[in-house]
Amino acid sequence: MAMRPRRSVLYLPGDNDRALEKAKGLPADSIIIDLEDSVAPANKEKARAQATAAIHERGFGSREVVLRVNPIETEDCAAISMRTAEGALVTSSITLGAAGNASRFRATFEHVTLTSSTNPYQIGAGPWTFEASDPARQAVIDAVVASVAEIPHRFAGQFSDMHARLTGGADLYLPSLEEGYHSVELMTAIYASARNGQVVSLPLRADHPLSDGWLLAGAEVGG
Repeated sequence: MAMRPRRSVLYLPGDNDRALEKAKGLPADSIIIDLEDSVAPANKEKARAQATAAIHERGFGSREVVLRVNPIETEDCAAISMRTAEGALVTSSITLGAAGNASRFRATFEHVTLTSSTNPYQIGAGPWTFEASDPARQAVIDAVVASVAEIPHRFAGQFSDMHARLTGGADLYLPSLEEGYHSVELMTAIYASARNGQVVSLPLRADHPLSDGWLLAGAEVGG
């Protein structure tokens, strides 16, 4: 992916609602919304709420929007930020040591937001919620969701798909070898980015340093 030129960058505090609104009409290539140093401790919560609303309203057009967050204060945390070829933003975060266990998947589109339950270690498990961006569209979205047949979850669904493939039926979610390769390639890029602190673009070149494995140089696998 080609590097995107940034001729001008606008930096503004997340708790300044007037600045957030004015930024929508300024011709900057990139907009950085700050939740850290420029925001007083008493305004952190307000800044988070305003920044989230401003980003979800999509009033900044095609300009790049960057969110500067506070340092992670919990040990054993991981965060991944990705941008797809189509321009969508994908984020993943992991926090260990919390009071309870929870997993959640959330996808935000132009007209609807999809949110899974928080069942631990079952990412994508139901029940799901489908919330329309425009309340007037909620009934239409509810009707579409209701028309989709229930399918078996987890291993039951996987083996149902395997049976369908082997008996000439139509499977739903069995990955192809190409899709499996892309999954391994993505994990390789994540390892590489975590180690060198740099943005990694896909696809990876054939001679990438981690093409032969993810182990650190000199590491040994115990028996």
